[in-house]
Amino acid sequence: MALRYALKNDFNYAWLVNNDTVVDPEALPEMVKRLQEKPKAGICGSVLMNYERPERMCALGGIYDRWFGQALSLEGDKLYDPKKFDRYQKLERKIDYVVGASMLVSRQFLEEIGLMSEDYFLFFEEIDWIVRAKGKYTLALAPKSLVYHKCSVSVRKKEAEGEKQPNHCGALFNYYITRNRLIFTRKYYPYALPIVYLSILGYIIDRLRIGDRVNSKIIWETAFGKG
Repeated sequence: MALRYALKNDFNYAWLVNNDTVVDPEALPEMVKRLQEKPKAGICGSVLMNYERPERMCALGGIYDRWFGQALSLEGDKLYDPKKFDRYQKLERKIDYVVGASMLVSRQFLEEIGLMSEDYFLFFEEIDWIVRAKGKYTLALAPKSLVYHKCSVSVRKKEAEGEKQPNHCGALFNYYITRNRLIFTRKYYPYALPIVYLSILGYIIDRLRIGDRVNSKIIWETAFGKG
């Protein structure tokens, strides 16, 4: 893992950035600046922009609902307005996580909290990391750090390897998002499991309602076993 290699060498920060992104030249300097301004923060996130609609944001951090096991990105699909930097910066106080497609982590954070969990493979890694650091480190946002994200390209690529008609909400997505919701909830919020299971049942019913039997089956088998 790259972070293990990095820990063996002299550095102050490590930048985790998806391979399905295009970064603005000021993206990294702005994150470094923000972490230097906020020494109690261990991770800083960028503004994720929509690569296909570059005037719009994909996410500016997010909040997590432990009861339903769902993450909600903030400012999704809204126009990015440079005049609103102050308002964007204030979201830093509200977020539960920064989106893993672009985040800068300090060496001190890595040494104290450790590496990302390898339990998940897709989804929930960054939320797990941040929950482990709760009470020790805060989060930061750099509203001038712009990273253009080709949303779900990695998932669609993997779907294409096994499906004739891939889409980002296909088998791979539904398997890992269901599996990891349950892994994460069992690990940190086991008291919320009954409601998370009910939420999954509701999603299965919704899939059946639109005739998506394939993904309904995948979600059912992932959550409740093959029987």
